[in-house]
Amino acid sequence: MDAAMWAAALAAEAASTGIDAPDGGPLTQAAAAAIRDAVIEGTRVVLDRALPREVYEEVRDAFARIGGRWVRAGRRRDDGIPSGYHAFPPESVDLVRALAETGRMPPRNPTSFFPSPPPVVDLVVEAADLPSPGASGYRFLEPHAGQGAIADRIRALYPESALDVVEILELNRRVLVRKGYRPIAADFLRFNPGPVYDRILANPPFRLPGAPRAYQAHIRHAWDLLAEGGVLVSVAPAGVLHAQRQDREFNRWLADRGRMEELPDGSFEASGTGVATALITLEKRSVGWKRRPFQGWVSWNAWQAALWADNTSELYEQELRMYEQIRRGDFGRAPFDEGASGPLAAAARAFYEKAAEQLNRRPLYAGVYLSDEDHRALLRHLADRYQEYVAYPESRDGSLPRPVPPCRPPVAPRGPRAAPPERTGGCVRPPAGAPSVYPSPRSLMDFTIPSKTLRAAVNAAADPLPRRTGVLPALILLRVDAHADGRTTYQGTDLEFAVQAEAAAEVRVPGSLCVPGNQFKDIVDKCDPESPIRVRSVGSGCVIESGESRFQLAAGSATEYVGGPGVPGGPAFAVSGDVLGSMAGRVSWVASAEETRGLLCGVLMEVGAASWRMVATNGHRLAITEAPIDALPHGFKHVVPPQFLAAAGRLVKGRGPVAVAFADSAVEFRVEGLRIAGRTLAGSYPNYAQVLPKGPTAVVQLPTAALLQAVRRTATVVRGAEYKPIIFRAEGHGLRMWGRNPDIGTSHEEVQAAVLGSATTVACNAGLMEEVLGHVTAPEVRLRIHGEQGGILVDGRGDDHIRSLWMVMPVSLSSLDPSEPERAPEAELPELPVAA
Repeated sequence: MDAAMWAAALAAEAASTGIDAPDGGPLTQAAAAAIRDAVIEGTRVVLDRALPREVYEEVRDAFARIGGRWVRAGRRRDDGIPSGYHAFPPESVDLVRALAETGRMPPRNPTSFFPSPPPVVDLVVEAADLPSPGASGYRFLEPHAGQGAIADRIRALYPESALDVVEILELNRRVLVRKGYRPIAADFLRFNPGPVYDRILANPPFRLPGAPRAYQAHIRHAWDLLAEGGVLVSVAPAGVLHAQRQDREFNRWLADRGRMEELPDGSFEASGTGVATALITLEKRSVGWKRRPFQGWVSWNAWQAALWADNTSELYEQELRMYEQIRRGDFGRAPFDEGASGPLAAAARAFYEKAAEQLNRRPLYAGVYLSDEDHRALLRHLADRYQEYVAYPESRDGSLPRPVPPCRPPVAPRGPRAAPPERTGGCVRPPAGAPSVYPSPRSLMDFTIPSKTLRAAVNAAADPLPRRTGVLPALILLRVDAHADGRTTYQGTDLEFAVQAEAAAEVRVPGSLCVPGNQFKDIVDKCDPESPIRVRSVGSGCVIESGESRFQLAAGSATEYVGGPGVPGGPAFAVSGDVLGSMAGRVSWVASAEETRGLLCGVLMEVGAASWRMVATNGHRLAITEAPIDALPHGFKHVVPPQFLAAAGRLVKGRGPVAVAFADSAVEFRVEGLRIAGRTLAGSYPNYAQVLPKGPTAVVQLPTAALLQAVRRTATVVRGAEYKPIIFRAEGHGLRMWGRNPDIGTSHEEVQAAVLGSATTVACNAGLMEEVLGHVTAPEVRLRIHGEQGGILVDGRGDDHIRSLWMVMPVSLSSLDPSEPERAPEAELPELPVAA
């Protein structure tokens, strides 16, 4: 579609929907060209050139309107291109391509488009009472498809069933077409094929210009398209639960057809809005389920009103006063025999209408409306209660069974009706054999584990989780699984690498859930280390109990965990945990932190003749470490992210043998109770051997600690200078070093050392040398100095038989004053007069 056709389509949509300015007009040619030329790497979009401020602001605004967020990655590059990228949710990447094709500024959300996050999709699908996955013959409709969040789930579950989608925004329709959908209409309110759909799953716009309650028209229209026996599930604003004056007629319409429940707080924060939301489930039958017989009652409405009246303190006291009036004869000699026309029936009607009104003010119970048949049943219930009042004189002083909390509203009953309810003390309670009437928690789990054991496992699994704000919500989740065999597992990932930790526990109820990982870790860390910790799911939350402490976190389904890299095959070879930890610690910090440097942002792991080698460089320094290992596989050569390698080194150090497994795109380290897997970086690592100098002009051997302290003292005067240079001179029986800063002064050090070769002078960055020496674990270090242009090779072989070599690139002496500072002459002290 070219720009003219695009503009015509948008104008048609504006005319048909009443939405003004559905897009922001054409982009400037410079901004459109910048977007077309941008590099799309997964969910990242990288601008390939520096842009004028006004052009960049236009591009940033366009990206922000479709979910893009700027992520800084280091300092601005030398060529002026910002060092960073725009991160997009996975579902928005296609919008970037559509943006480049159309060349028009995206709309400022005129249709109140907020895509359904995965946890909300889970709840919508769960509420729809769907058939078994893979069933065919059903017809589904997603009337506000957006970019396919709900439709994708339906298609995955029922690939053989018909699925129709409707979407009004052109950008979103382009995404749907790319995914293989064929939107059959744009304006849902004008789409009317008749009542043909078995299931309709919707997230309609809550409000539109000129329609503050637009969702109500959309839900009513969706109801008209629902076939007999079909189910409609729709997201709605939470205000619908509170029976506001403007919503009463709509609420009464809903109450006869289904149920409403509040969604967890922040359900749509991942989509950019904190609005409170609810879930509406409607079932199309000739009689609304709340009006059908239920639990031995004439209807669910009557049952709920009786339950509330019998167990609410205010109504309980009013009930006792009514019984006293009956006993005194205020309603006549035989008030119950007069039926619905007597004064007692009128008082009872007012009493139970008051109970229904109170229920309708509570979100969980909204939608209780009583018919004449309901009131006749409630009058009979009142007669039963009065007979108990008369039979037990002690109840006249207010000692009827004390109120208990009323039941949560049930889901719409289906299948065989449960047995009649028991009556205990006049209070209607559900029968013990009818668990299907009440919704059980979405994910059950209950286990107890020693505090120290849980702390070790959770700290390991939470290692990949980012601590910064503004990341994708799925990346802050920790998955917790309790298994029937007494194992518990904990998984965390940042998509680049993943950690799974395992610990033994006393598992009462197996299950799984996801919790906010960093908060869960902080709570576990602060619990009493001597008290066991109990972890259990309650409804949609997770409760952590230890001693007298109790915490409750919001929890989600285990399906919210996005997973991470892994290697399905068996291990290729094994290394000591201490060896892996030491090698990782010596090289992982050297890799480049600038993502524009490609494979220099990774660490090379390769197999030598009889050793395992790791290499990292950022262009200014180079680190090589290797350890002798037997039975190494041929062809093991992978580049991995340094964060993954550093985390693996920390987690396995001090443990037993570590099994190393690898595949084309991942490497995994396995040790008892722990699995750490990381993605590999594609491409060929540079030939680092070419930069290693040959034939040193001088070799210096000296104590590591003495050299490190001397470098730190010398560096104090050059920290503010360009390149922070220190000049080294190996000569005679020592190593001299000095620094010079015109604004501060000079520093000079000399360390006794064994020197082989000719006198040599070289300069290097003080910070780089200090970092390298800080990672040398050997008591003595050997410096191989390769002259002014060759730099310094730092050779540190310790008692662990792991050889490590660091190369520090030189600073050109031609840009410095290479002269050694002269020692200040000793001042001559004047002679003091001798006392007489």
